[in-house]
Amino acid sequence: MARAVQDHAAKMPETTIYAPGFVDPSNKEDTGRFIEFARPQTVAAKRWLADEGEYEVILSYKVEGSAAATDHSATLVMAVDGKELARKELGWDFQDGLVLRAKVPLEAKEHQFSLQILAGQAPKPGQGELGVAVQNMRIVGPLGTTKLSFPESYRKVISEENQPTNRSEWPAKTKAVLRDLASKAWRRPVPDHTLDRLTEIALEAAEINGTFEAGIRQSGTAILASPRFLLRTEMAATDATGDYPLIDEWSLASRLSYFLWSSLPDDELREQARAGTLRANLEQQVERMLEDPKSNRFITNFVGQWLQARDVEELGMRPEVILRVRFNEGQRMFNNNLRRDMREETESLFRHILREERPATELISADYTFLNKRLADFYGIEGVESEKLEKVKVPGNRGGILTQGTFLVVTSNPTRTSPVKRGLFVLDNLLGTPPPPAPPNVPELEESSHGGKKLTMKERMVEHRKNPDCRSCHQRMDPIGLAFEKFTAVGTFREKENNLPIETAGELVTGEEFQGVEELKQVLAIDKKDDFHRCLAEKLLTYALGRGVEYYDAPAIDEIVARMEQKNGTLHEAILAVIDSVPFQKRRP
Repeated sequence: MARAVQDHAAKMPETTIYAPGFVDPSNKEDTGRFIEFARPQTVAAKRWLADEGEYEVILSYKVEGSAAATDHSATLVMAVDGKELARKELGWDFQDGLVLRAKVPLEAKEHQFSLQILAGQAPKPGQGELGVAVQNMRIVGPLGTTKLSFPESYRKVISEENQPTNRSEWPAKTKAVLRDLASKAWRRPVPDHTLDRLTEIALEAAEINGTFEAGIRQSGTAILASPRFLLRTEMAATDATGDYPLIDEWSLASRLSYFLWSSLPDDELREQARAGTLRANLEQQVERMLEDPKSNRFITNFVGQWLQARDVEELGMRPEVILRVRFNEGQRMFNNNLRRDMREETESLFRHILREERPATELISADYTFLNKRLADFYGIEGVESEKLEKVKVPGNRGGILTQGTFLVVTSNPTRTSPVKRGLFVLDNLLGTPPPPAPPNVPELEESSHGGKKLTMKERMVEHRKNPDCRSCHQRMDPIGLAFEKFTAVGTFREKENNLPIETAGELVTGEEFQGVEELKQVLAIDKKDDFHRCLAEKLLTYALGRGVEYYDAPAIDEIVARMEQKNGTLHEAILAVIDSVPFQKRRP
């Protein structure tokens, strides 16, 4: 609050564009958060200026991407309406607070402010790749005017109509500001007696410090420190009956917003809750929220949690050992940009299946994925020239989440594949049938040997299963995990291990046979479709409620699965069914 609401904050009018506001018009996934040096690119944002005059454009940014020095370079060009304002030659630079600024006369109308990257020198082998991380662009002016305004952070707390012109207006304006702030922060109307107390606290602080803002800061801090802000309190509807009442519309708005947007309800959700019409217009509101760019937060967070896609960028892999190349070459091939591409590949597939209302089983059985040239070259897939991720039809051994880099990396060890982890992942996250924990004192796989002879992974797993304590669980996990053995621990494809052919045929404990990953995916998507739908319903419900599913949630999960299958098993319908479910709509007494 101290930074948002400062005393005497009025200054030259300005508008601020933050990193997510700069978007590549041809691919809205690319924003100012990170603009790669390696590919020519332009991101832009539009802003309306109310007055004609001279403005100063101030860009704050950082150079990121490599912890060690690199020769990678590029040129950053700042422009308005296509006219260049300034440019800067960029290289490896760990300074904070880099600034590019220029003054320009502008008319009173909408203008397009753009940032363009012109590729320079490529990094040498083993060196890291760089990019620009925009912090913000401030457009200040018109310069020389006597007209002053408040910064955006100030206006978000104290709107223009609530800014007092004299001391006598402090009580009324203070109450208005706190009513608006508390109702947003607490996600429901603030009771009158609580508002009176907050106003009293604010006026006392304002009197002591001599400024209106001091009072807002004092009570604003109390609002943000309150359990009503820090915890999501969910109340029963006032007219609810029965042992398990419906939550009220304010609570429903919060559940919806945190499920699909990972944030507070917006103005429209609050207005629907205030009018008592949200539940009646629920499907319409859900569709609106899924179409909003904020729903990308749900995709990123849910896929990151369920499929562990976020972990691919953090795991300490040893690509030089896995790919049997020199250290610098391994680090160059499997770099941070490639890891980010892998995560975004998985998110893009999920996003496509959700928004195109495709069957959820396409997550497993799809004959396509989303690739750019860098990722396609790493996978060994020819014909992809785009620098941006795009939908690409691929061979059967590459479609769907189970042959994407995210799954293959997060289910591996730092230096080798792990059929156990891969099999466990499928059982736990796709079929909902995890095995029990391993017994204590079981030897690591590396300790399994046979007279010093080099064994394939399948032969090593057979040796490992000779331990009676391991046999029952490994009979379930190993055949699934071994189907992926032609994929290395970093996601590349191979035909041999230790110069021996890799065997991928197997059989599930329930009797379904498969010759390799292509047939396994069909078994999971067709023969095990019901298990997958039920597991997906459980994962979505867990994410939506913020708690694990319990035995008493079984009827709700049955209803979600039944509703999915009535609508071709779509991921879109699964989300609607979760929102309509009893655990989402009701609460315990």
